[in-house]
Amino acid sequence: MNFNLDRFSIIIAMSINLIAIFFFYENASFGSKFVYALDDPYIHLQIAKNLAEFGTFGINAGNFESASSSPIWNLLLYGIIELFGNSDKIPFFINLTLVFPVIYMINRILISIDFKGFRPVILTGISLSISIPSLVIIGMEHLLHILLVLVLLNQFLKFLDNKKISMIIVPILLVIGLVRYESLFLTTLFPMVLFYKKDRLKSFIIFALPLLSILIFGVYSIQNGGYFLPNSLLIKSGFRYDSIFNLLYNFYTAISKIIDSYSISNLIMLCLLVSYLSLKKTFPTELIFLVSLIIIHALFASFGWLFRYEAYLIAIGIPILILSFTKLKIKLSKSLI
Repeated sequence: MNFNLDRFSIIIAMSINLIAIFFFYENASFGSKFVYALDDPYIHLQIAKNLAEFGTFGINAGNFESASSSPIWNLLLYGIIELFGNSDKIPFFINLTLVFPVIYMINRILISIDFKGFRPVILTGISLSISIPSLVIIGMEHLLHILLVLVLLNQFLKFLDNKKISMIIVPILLVIGLVRYESLFLTTLFPMVLFYKKDRLKSFIIFALPLLSILIFGVYSIQNGGYFLPNSLLIKSGFRYDSIFNLLYNFYTAISKIIDSYSISNLIMLCLLVSYLSLKKTFPTELIFLVSLIIIHALFASFGWLFRYEAYLIAIGIPILILSFTKLKIKLSKSLI
């Protein structure tokens, strides 16, 4: 019987993550009642319920309120409520169904970058490093965001290899900005690389599609008495541009965020290490992409509890570092011949 490494790797990673999810689920249950650690899932559910019952996007019945920074997640909850009825466990079960496709996409990326190590360990390690069990239990949109980001990352790495991009990214680009607005950091940098590589049509399409969906929702929000951006983004945004001092302070705050985040600061240090050891005089393209993404995120967004805000950075960062180390190993081997 032939040994299937892909299947074995996915089974091991899935099994360990499901065991951890079961453990967390038991600890998040009080008697027969499952309780989310944050109030956000209940806000999302209330918006979806009001959308189903009253046709309005908001927390209070009959009133429009742009109270969610993830409209697509609210629409997904709304669709399930319409089909199966309302339940507090809907966000948990959606995230539970996302575990397999996320692990599958990580495995596909490891295959595409020609990873030669013991894949079951690395696949399991990456899945745990992005806190899949925690993201399932908190019942929010982060795991869906990571799945879409991984699909885009896979296409980005393929482009760097052979300049080919699948049409599968078109529907993803149309929704990813409304899953989490931080996606715009990714869909701005990706087109910049394409533009630099002289692929300007694809660059424009990848840049424009996420903005189009955000523009449509923003206009809808304004027409219903809200702001162009969701209230939560306007409240949480700490970026200030009213003076040179505040612009410089933004960079100081961003550096502090990176230093305070153990996982993200390690990604940066490893990027610098690979660049230093590289035979090139400049950063490899994928490392420039990763470091730029981290810095932009630190400037405009948050690093938070359970790694939920920066989990997508770790999901992107580890495969890119593996790819960079693989390239470095090949170059060093050739230089010794």
